[in-house]
Amino acid sequence: MRIIAYYLIFVVVYVVAFATTAMYFSTWGAKRNIFEKVYVFFFSKPFGGIDSLWSLPLNAIFWATVCYLLIIAIKKVKHKLR
Repeated sequence: MRIIAYYLIFVVVYVVAFATTAMYFSTWGAKRNIFEKVYVFFFSKPFGGIDSLWSLPLNAIFWATVCYLLIIAIKKVKHKLR
């Protein structure tokens, strides 16, 4: 049950963050710095969230899974080091 709550919270935060910051994705010819490149990558990969709003929840689920697996891996490594 906790994992479902985690996914729901992650998806809601992801969609709200995209909706409130999407205006900053356009560069008007300026080069993006590394922070902006990472930020745009996070919202546009792997399903192209900038192109279609229907792929935005898929991106959120993908990144929630990546973050969840990363947290589990860090906890296991941390536990083995004890």
